[in-house]
Amino acid sequence: MEFFGKFDWPKVVELFPVYIAAIGSLALLGATFWQVMTARKDASNRAAFQYYTDLSNSAEYAKLRKDVASFCRGDEDAALLFDNPASNSVKISTINDFIDHRENLAIAILNGGVSEEYSKLILKSLFLKEWENLETYIKRLRNEVGDQSVGGAIQKLAERWQSLPQKNAEVS
Repeated sequence: MEFFGKFDWPKVVELFPVYIAAIGSLALLGATFWQVMTARKDASNRAAFQYYTDLSNSAEYAKLRKDVASFCRGDEDAALLFDNPASNSVKISTINDFIDHRENLAIAILNGGVSEEYSKLILKSLFLKEWENLETYIKRLRNEVGDQSVGGAIQKLAERWQSLPQKNAEVS
């Protein structure tokens, strides 16, 4: 019973270089794909490292964080700020700038532009504390501006990180 005709060894030997070239091409394609994926992860880690290095050296950012921490520490401070917006316009503007900054960072982390793993090692405790302090303010801000997506990435990232145990940095 013949399925494909008679097996022809000379033809197989003649086409052997073609088979080897096809296998080699597939191997090269696989290696290239692996390198691209590795380079993407490395770039994400470098972006996170550069971001946190720049941030830690920024006097302006340190002042912004300090101001926000003194203006808004939970429910009572958020209520006071919104109950008298005219006299608190500078504080509200400062907090909103900080929220915009953190929202952009959270979006970058959630979309893989900045390494979440690296960010978590450096920022998890601080980020969760900031969310705890600003949660009431952000929820009140959503109602004030009529946009329920305000601070959504911050909330999503905080909720994700709250459910994960803190990992210690690996020392090599």
